[in-house]
Amino acid sequence: MKCVIGRALLPLLLACGTWSSANAEKNCTLNKPPKDSGVVTVHDQFFFVYPRSMDSKYSGCQTTWDERGVKDVVVKFSEGEPTEMWMAAEDPDDPASQPRICKYLRGTLSSDSPKGCPDYEAAKRGNLPDPNQPPVPKERDPRSDD
Repeated sequence: MKCVIGRALLPLLLACGTWSSANAEKNCTLNKPPKDSGVVTVHDQFFFVYPRSMDSKYSGCQTTWDERGVKDVVVKFSEGEPTEMWMAAEDPDDPASQPRICKYLRGTLSSDSPKGCPDYEAAKRGNLPDPNQPPVPKERDPRSDD
């Protein structure tokens, strides 16, 4: 099976075997942001982060969705250390624009990771929601009641 990869791709990554099958860990299979997701604002756009915070030994995934509810970034952690980061394609309308899968090993960004991957320290911090949690207009809020 040839894998064709587009913007909403985590299910395809799982099916194609390019995203570790061990990702069935805590919060790694969420399809939309839970109601208690944190909010990040970037250039007047809302992004939703779950979980909002992680302890120093967190194992599982932290996911960021855009205001349409589309996954933007997924970082997998093992015992508090980032191991992989999936980043959506920069231009989802361009078939040549591919997502990136960054790999982290022993405190560094793996040399076989594609260009544009955040360094290890940035991956380890994860996404930090705005402390004041700005109000989000209902029509721009994809968080679920599940």
